[in-house]
Amino acid sequence: MRPAVTYGLITGAAVWFVGWITGMGGSFVPNLIFSVLIGFFAGGCYLGAVWLGGRSNNGD
Repeated sequence: MRPAVTYGLITGAAVWFVGWITGMGGSFVPNLIFSVLIGFFAGGCYLGAVWLGGRSNNGD
């Protein structure tokens, strides 16, 4: 669980920073909300990839 949280936090921070530095993220609050949502999504995708990868370890 810890790697997924780390991945989500780093992804969210990177998305927020790119949106802030380029100005394409909009104002502060929408940029922050979008970055948090993308961070949750990235963490969920990480967990999904780990789950799918671990599912085939039964020798098939």
